[in-house]
Amino acid sequence: MTNVLAMPVSDDVHASHFGVLLSLAAALSWTFATLLSKQLKVAGGWRFNAQQMLVGTLCLLGLTVVLRGNDVWLPQNVPDVLWLLWLAVPASVISFGLWFRALSLRTATEASAWLAAVPGFAAVIAWISLGSELTTAQLAGMGCIAAALYLQSRAAHYHP
Repeated sequence: MTNVLAMPVSDDVHASHFGVLLSLAAALSWTFATLLSKQLKVAGGWRFNAQQMLVGTLCLLGLTVVLRGNDVWLPQNVPDVLWLLWLAVPASVISFGLWFRALSLRTATEASAWLAAVPGFAAVIAWISLGSELTTAQLAGMGCIAAALYLQSRAAHYHP
């Protein structure tokens, strides 16, 4: 994951430490935003989320321009624009909007348990949209995650 985060910024193999720092900064930023929004009971979570995404995007764009100079990737055709829109809207803004909605309904611990389901959802979406194969290990993992989420929600129901 670190290499994925570092790639847009630098093609240098030795930049992995920079990628680790970016990952750490992203995790701390997400944690801070989650705690802040929960503490302040932010009204208009979608707007708050969109503002966070805009500021983060502008920061990463600036960092990319500083580190890559004129070698910045821009969409060149319709598929590039569609992928960029997919990453910007459903994969980012909507997912984080749903995250903040979950935080408004549950405690941070209860809501964060559902993050374990993300790889399972990704595998199912890839199976449906790309024709990827679901392995027995993936299905077993999804079953374990589903069981854990069920047990966690039952425990929260019995101990409010």
